[in-house]
Amino acid sequence: MTAPSQVIDDRFEVYRVATDYEGICDVFRDRVEDIEATRLGVDAAGGFALGHASTLLCKPQIKGYGPESLTHMLKATGMALVFVIDDQRFSKVRERLGHRRRPLRTIAHSPRPAWLFTKIKAREMGAKRWSGISEQERRKMMKKPQRASARARRRKAMKRRAAQRIAAHKARKAGTSQ
Repeated sequence: MTAPSQVIDDRFEVYRVATDYEGICDVFRDRVEDIEATRLGVDAAGGFALGHASTLLCKPQIKGYGPESLTHMLKATGMALVFVIDDQRFSKVRERLGHRRRPLRTIAHSPRPAWLFTKIKAREMGAKRWSGISEQERRKMMKKPQRASARARRRKAMKRRAAQRIAAHKARKAGTSQ
């Protein structure tokens, strides 16, 4: 005699309970058999590459479920993972778990660290870096970046002018064709 099916939130029907990886693989195999889908159909429905679902559903299993394939298989079979707490299983390992001496606090509400690099500190560090260098040395050091910056500005201006010429040409052409 089978138990009546349970529905959670008027949306999720309890299908089966799996407590380990092999159980999850069996659930997927049984679900595909229940809905009488072909392996190629599962490939298409889940967004897999051709033949990938077969390697996941065969026994012995050729490939394992990862973040991508698990997501695709859940989509293809119309299932969702539901996590529940099993106190009976947990009681066996509860004593072996360590306890925190103080509760874990989130970093979201903690004050900003003093060592954090800010705009003001960056300005101070830049001033400190350039303070030991004479004006002549600074000019000599900055020639190469200035040239590169000027080159980039010229290239940008040339592209802008070319785009304007093309737009003007298209406008003239559109005006004569009407």
